[in-house]
Amino acid sequence: MKKIRIKKKPSQPRKPLNRHPNSHAREVALQALYQLEVVHHPMPEVMEFRWLNNPLTDEEHALTLQLIEGVAELEGKIDGVIDAYIHKDASQISTIVRSILRMGTFEILKGAFDIRILIDDYCTLTRRYDGDPSVGFVHGTLDHIYQDHRAIREGEDGEKSTDV
Repeated sequence: MKKIRIKKKPSQPRKPLNRHPNSHAREVALQALYQLEVVHHPMPEVMEFRWLNNPLTDEEHALTLQLIEGVAELEGKIDGVIDAYIHKDASQISTIVRSILRMGTFEILKGAFDIRILIDDYCTLTRRYDGDPSVGFVHGTLDHIYQDHRAIREGEDGEKSTDV
């Protein structure tokens, strides 16, 4: 019996199926924010991204920087918005979930991306880095922030302030 050899195509880096182009940027920003808050690496060192296995495209790099710098600059205001929507002590939320909520809230308040994709990306990050039990919490919190922010922007009266 003769063996058949199958030629393999050269391997090329692939992005997972059904992944939005901004997903990688959001994941890198999450990893950077975690390094800043937990490991206490200096911001300039983290922003060099030498720790990345998969390099960022120019567009991903721009979004990653925007997320990191925006969350760092507006952290107090963003935390105030988040605290208005959560029904537990902030100390009960893991650092990773807190960073995900900060990034999601920042993007919602800036209003630059499709909310369905944005919330889906942040739920995927939550599932990957914190586990399934936190996904509903992140989804619900970001959805409520978005709904109220949208109502305020459309001129309806809202009870919660989401100014950034």
